[in-house]
Amino acid sequence: KPDKLTDEEWQEMHKHPEAGYRIIKRIGFLKNAAEMVRAHHERYDGNGYPRGLKGDQIPLGARLFMVADTYDALTSERPYRSPVTYEAAAEIIGKDDCQFDPAAVATFLAIAPEELRMIAERYHDADLPS
Repeated sequence: KPDKLTDEEWQEMHKHPEAGYRIIKRIGFLKNAAEMVRAHHERYDGNGYPRGLKGDQIPLGARLFMVADTYDALTSERPYRSPVTYEAAAEIIGKDDCQFDPAAVATFLAIAPEELRMIAERYHDADLPS
């Protein structure tokens, strides 16, 4: 959607972690990923959703996924904005001391930009800006 979400749309969007959790927990080989899906919008400071988990209450996989998901969102084309470079994304992620686990950020930022570009190309993601 190219426009901002309405309050109703925003409330509906906030339901997707629980919906994903309910679907994935029923799939035998993905069962262990269900909690990660449920928690992928929690914030390290406790201000996320759907449950307001904080710090180590958030599953480790979800803490790592949040950083990667934010990187992907920042470096991908969106109808409402252009993608940012790896360097800009790394700076934004590195400065956010509320949303992310600092150890997850450090782990992600240790990945070389070239490796991230290679991964994007391999999986046919949109071209990353240089």
